[in-house]
Amino acid sequence: MGARLGIPWKRLAACLGAISATVTAVLPTALACAQGGASATDPRTPAAEVVGDVTSDEIKLDVERFGVAGVARPGEWIGVRVVVQDSAPRPRELVLQLSTPDIDGDQPQQQRDIASNPGVRQGTWMYMRLPAGFKPGDPLVLSAFEGVDAGRSGVSGLLQPGRLLARSRVTTRTLVSSVTGIAGVIGNRAFGLTRLGLRLGTEEFAPFGHELTRVESNIVASELPDRWMGLAQFEFLVWGGGDPGELRAERATAVREWIRRGGHLIIVLPAVGETWTNAGSTELTSLLPLVTIKRHEGVDLAPFRPIFADRVITGLPKDGVVHEFVPAADAATGEAERIICGPDGACVVARRLHGLGAVTLIGLDLNHPAFRDGERIDPAVFWNRVLGRRGPIVTQGDIDKRLAPSAEGFPSRNAVRFDGDIAEQIAKSRRATAGVLLGFIVFAVYWLIAGPGGFALLKKRGMVRHAWLGYVAAAGLFTVVAWGGASIIRPKHVEGSHLTIIDHVFGQPTERARVWMSLLVPKYGSATLRIGEANSGTSSNDSTDAVAPWEPPPDQVGVGGSFPDVRGYQVDTRSPSALTFPTRSTVKQVQIDWSGGPPWKMPSVVSENGASAPIVMRQRRTGEQSWLIGSLAHELPRELRDVLVIVVPGQREIGRGVLSTRTVADARAFVVESWPSGPDGALDLARVTVEKSGADTTLMNYLRNQLIRFGAGRFVGDEKKLDLTSASDRMLIVGLLSQFAPPDPGATKSDTWPWATRQNTHGMDLGRWMSQPCVIIMGTLGDSKEGSPCPVPMTLDGEKFEARGRTIVRWIYPLSDDPPTFAANEPAEPAESAPSLERGK
Repeated sequence: MGARLGIPWKRLAACLGAISATVTAVLPTALACAQGGASATDPRTPAAEVVGDVTSDEIKLDVERFGVAGVARPGEWIGVRVVVQDSAPRPRELVLQLSTPDIDGDQPQQQRDIASNPGVRQGTWMYMRLPAGFKPGDPLVLSAFEGVDAGRSGVSGLLQPGRLLARSRVTTRTLVSSVTGIAGVIGNRAFGLTRLGLRLGTEEFAPFGHELTRVESNIVASELPDRWMGLAQFEFLVWGGGDPGELRAERATAVREWIRRGGHLIIVLPAVGETWTNAGSTELTSLLPLVTIKRHEGVDLAPFRPIFADRVITGLPKDGVVHEFVPAADAATGEAERIICGPDGACVVARRLHGLGAVTLIGLDLNHPAFRDGERIDPAVFWNRVLGRRGPIVTQGDIDKRLAPSAEGFPSRNAVRFDGDIAEQIAKSRRATAGVLLGFIVFAVYWLIAGPGGFALLKKRGMVRHAWLGYVAAAGLFTVVAWGGASIIRPKHVEGSHLTIIDHVFGQPTERARVWMSLLVPKYGSATLRIGEANSGTSSNDSTDAVAPWEPPPDQVGVGGSFPDVRGYQVDTRSPSALTFPTRSTVKQVQIDWSGGPPWKMPSVVSENGASAPIVMRQRRTGEQSWLIGSLAHELPRELRDVLVIVVPGQREIGRGVLSTRTVADARAFVVESWPSGPDGALDLARVTVEKSGADTTLMNYLRNQLIRFGAGRFVGDEKKLDLTSASDRMLIVGLLSQFAPPDPGATKSDTWPWATRQNTHGMDLGRWMSQPCVIIMGTLGDSKEGSPCPVPMTLDGEKFEARGRTIVRWIYPLSDDPPTFAANEPAEPAESAPSLERGK
């Protein structure tokens, strides 16, 4: 990342009194600072001192929860539940601020203005992006001030803080690792999902997989946050119990927005007292699949056994309740998708798409006492089908058995960070490198002339007595040269270097994007970065977008520190779409989470003779026929490169083989070098998706090759460093992390196996799409040499600016549903056996 140097240009002139020292110590760094890039040295001083606790009899501050359900992950948006009790004689305006230093040492002060209710404990949510380097025990500073109404300022119109009333430190003892996923269950049943987080001692990988998922159960609906940022760290939420009527007003809006941005809400319908379909009982009824629900009592669930597990299960309920979902006749694609059907063909798991997310209904009686301990639900079979995941999900007994002295143990793991070089991709370093090089060249010439070269010349001419005058003259001349050169090469305009992932689901009115950007602001003072169209008339309070300072994880960052003149800056904690931050003619790195209408013309179906011709899956393939029929065209700013076309035909049969070792669907992957923009560059899917005889086009094989390429050279026993020139490829497939192969069953503790990880792209996995028929197309716009514009609308101080870099485009086309059928030769009671992991699959 670009260094943010604390030597303002205004101070450079003051150094002329000590010319030699200025040239010797400052010149190389000053030239790089003038260009807003990285330098070989970093003069930043330690972070500003943290203030002590201040208390008073007027007000009490407390923290109920650090993160929803008490879980938080560094580098992620979290919610902090703050409780305020004011003892003033009458209500008054209060300003609450929550802050911790960013990577520059400045203090982003997450602020919320509230009206106090004297004598009453008032709970309120505050939101912030927790720094990637935040550790257990590190403090956040929570402050309460009197609000000064006359001083409303900034884009958000926040109150100005007046008299300090109280201040305290906020700490947490535990944090979720940055390489671990997070999910939640509302209600007191976990349905076997907690096994997703089982690990080997303190290791951070799944024993027979890759990414661990921490599943927090017993979440209470009434304690959910009032903004989507508090839910951002959850990959999915399972509603297993509780009154959906508790989700009202801002809490309901927060859940709705979280889903629209890619969240997955899974609702397990209760056996009795179902109120989700009652619009008067919950505000989320409109999110449910467009289905008619038929309730069946006294159902024997034994025939449903292959849905729950691949092994023998005894004691399945014979008096269960099953809700059957019948899609509405007028339901469009994506509004009533059948995900899983029972042995009689009746749908028992249905889904509806919303933006980038989904709501899934489960009609099986998972709350029956027979499922209380979760042992009758194998997550690798049931939940892998619902979530679109891959990989065995072991029990603690499985781990203990493998760790026995006479057993083979587990292979060591070689971490492959698929999103580990974002800082390198957005760094504005080339200009800085040139500046540093020029600085050292100028210094070398100066030293030669002012030192031995100049002295030798004066000695030759018999003018040694003028050596001091010559030295001062040379120093002055080169100071002027350095000053002038730095002024010439100093950037005059705002520049942005970005890496963006943008997602679009065909037929949905909204897109989402996550942007990492290095923003060079060539001025001193402050600047306001705002997400959204300029002059749109929308205040930040109406926006659901979020922008925050960003920094790479500690194991990926170089020299840290802070500026000597660290400052605080206010952020509207509930609507952080605008960021007013200190500027020092250097680089600010930010993360942007945006959602809105399509800024670009994404891929669309090519019409034939003026009529729409949808993409269809070929039902019966013979010989070398293609998987798909249809054509697509796009009008993106330029051609799409390194295109990956993934065809998901639907889930595999139920009850045939061990599902957990394979992808849920027998998906296929086809690579296209480039896809030109415009109608003349139509992509003929009938030509692209042809599977030639003898070719292995399975997604499993493609991902296997990616792990070999990026990770271990071979699967067992051989290590290989990442190929940094393939950064775009890694970012393309980081969304398929949940589909990588589990370790080979033959691998032992003497072997090495790749472990696919991510730290910056949680919540952006595309695995859910493996559970329903669809087409996924991914590609890259721009590269490090020839950048593309950023699709997210944004302004700096009200003016648009140029941001160039790489954009990863991910486009999904839902196909008509095709739920899996039960295998015809499925035995009633298969022999119980240990999981068999397929080598190389």
